[in-house]
Amino acid sequence: ARTTPQRLHTHPHSLPSPPPSSQTPPPPPPPPPPPPRRGVGSRGPPRRAITMAATPPLTSAFAFLGPLEVRERTGVGGGRGVFATEDIPAGALVMREEPALTLTPTPGRGSGSGGEHPHVALARLALLNSDRKLDEAVAALHPRTLADFSPGALKKARERHGVSAKKISEDLAAAQKGNAKAGASPSDDQCLLVILKMQCNAFEGGLFIRMAMVNHSAAPNLHKFQPGGNVRGNNTTASEARAVKDIEKGEEVTWTYFSPLIELTPTYQTHLFLNQHYTLPLPSSTGRKREGKNGSASGSWPYPDETLEVLSTNQNPKKTDEEGKNAKVDYIPLENMLGALEQSMEEGKIDVDRVFQHLEANDTIPLLGKSHIIRARIYTILSRGCQKKIIELRGHNSGEDSSNKLGEYACWMMETLQELERIQKQYLPPTHIQFGATLGDAHATLTYLLASHRPLLFSRFSQTLGDFGAASLEEARLRETSGRIQKLYEEDSESLNNGETENVEVEEEVKATPANNDGKIGKELDDAWGLFD
Repeated sequence: ARTTPQRLHTHPHSLPSPPPSSQTPPPPPPPPPPPPRRGVGSRGPPRRAITMAATPPLTSAFAFLGPLEVRERTGVGGGRGVFATEDIPAGALVMREEPALTLTPTPGRGSGSGGEHPHVALARLALLNSDRKLDEAVAALHPRTLADFSPGALKKARERHGVSAKKISEDLAAAQKGNAKAGASPSDDQCLLVILKMQCNAFEGGLFIRMAMVNHSAAPNLHKFQPGGNVRGNNTTASEARAVKDIEKGEEVTWTYFSPLIELTPTYQTHLFLNQHYTLPLPSSTGRKREGKNGSASGSWPYPDETLEVLSTNQNPKKTDEEGKNAKVDYIPLENMLGALEQSMEEGKIDVDRVFQHLEANDTIPLLGKSHIIRARIYTILSRGCQKKIIELRGHNSGEDSSNKLGEYACWMMETLQELERIQKQYLPPTHIQFGATLGDAHATLTYLLASHRPLLFSRFSQTLGDFGAASLEEARLRETSGRIQKLYEEDSESLNNGETENVEVEEEVKATPANNDGKIGKELDDAWGLFD
C-alpha cells in the first residue's frame, strides 16, 4: 500500500514539489526499464534501429590529438591506457576525432520489426569495408582474440550475439559466392569477435579508433562531447574530449562509459559494466568497493561519504531488516526506473508531472541522504522536465492562466536546480561543464522569474531570494560563474571549425599498421597511436 502523495514532502529530505495543479493520484508503475541508455559521454550506440551509412576516412582535417601517449595499464581490457605527457588545463581540447564507422537511424524500423542491434550493425559494416587501414585498426582493438574473454564471459557473449554472428557470416559468404577474387568469408567466431570489438569500443556517434583507447573511471577527468554536442555546437561530425579539471603530467586521462555521466552508484556502474563488457571492472573504475554497509561509502569511492548516505532507521522506521537495522538499499531497480522515466519523458510519452508521481510513489527514495548521488540524477530529470513543460506552455495560449502556470513551473525548476547545485558541489570539480550547465540553467530561470514573476519569486524563495537586492546578487553570481566555466570549453573550437591550425596540432594522417605484440607501448607518440599496441 502506498502512503499519501505528499509523503516525500513531509520527509526531512523531500523532493521539491510541483505546482498544485499537477497533484493527482499516483499512476500505475512505469513499464519495464529499457536497456541502459547511452548518453553524451558514454560508450555504445543508441538503442534504435539503424542502417549502414557511408564510412568516412580515418584521416580528417579536424582530427586533433593533445599531449597524450599510450602506456601499459594492467587490469583493463587491452592492457593499456592513455596518459598526459604535459600538464593540461581545465577546459582544454584534448582529443577530436571523426568516426571511422557510423550508423544512421532507420525511420519506422524498431526492435521486433527488422531492426538490427547497433553493435551487430557496426560489426557488419566493419566486415564489409575494403579499407586496409581500417581493418588493421579494428584488429588492434580489444578483444584481439576470443581468448581475451574468460570462459564465462565468452559463454554470455555467444548467448547474446551467437545467432547474429552466424547470420553475418552466412550473408558475407552468400555475397562472395561466385567471386573468384574474393577471399574466404569470415567464420562465425571471426564475426563474433568483431561484434565484441564494437560492443567494447563503440560510442553513440560510431566507432572512434583513438578514443576507444581511453579507459573508464567513476571520477573522470575528461568529458566527451558527441558530434554536435560541444559548447559551440560546431563539432558537426567529430567527437571532442575536453578536460573537466586540471590534469597533471603523467596522469591517466579517463571518461565515463555510461549515461548519465556520473550520477550512478558503484553498484549500478558495476551492473552496467558487466552488461557491456562481460567482466568486472577495476574497483577504482567504478568505486564499487567503496559502497559499504547499508550502501554507505567506504574504500575507494572518489567522492564524499554523503553522496552514498543511507538514512538511519529512526528516520525510516518502516525500512528495517529482521534485526531492526537499516535495510540495505537495492539500487538497481531504482536506477532502472529512473532510466525508464527519463527516456519516456525525452520521447514525450510522459511529462514532468507524471515523472514526479512515479518518484513520489517510490519506497526507496526516502532512504537516500540529502546529498546522495541518485538525488542529483533525480533533480536533473525534474529540472529538464520543467524546462520541457515551460517550452510547451509558452507555445500555447498566452492568457493569465498560462502565465501563472509558467511561473509555478519556473519556481519548481529553480528549486530543483538549487538542490542540484548543492549536491554537485560534493562530487564535481568547479570547472566541470555539467556544473556550469546547472548554473547556466539556474541563471536563465532566475532571470525569467525576475522579469515576469517577481512577486511569486520573492514569496516562494523568501529566505534566500526574498527581495530584489538578494535576487540580483544571485543572478550576478550565476551569470558570472556559468559564463566563466563555459568560456573554458569554447577555446580552440572556433579555430578548428574554420580550419585554422595556429597553436593547434592537426593530424594529417593516421599511421595504421598491422597489430603486433612486439610493438613498444608509449615509445613515441606517432608509433603508439599508429600501432594501437
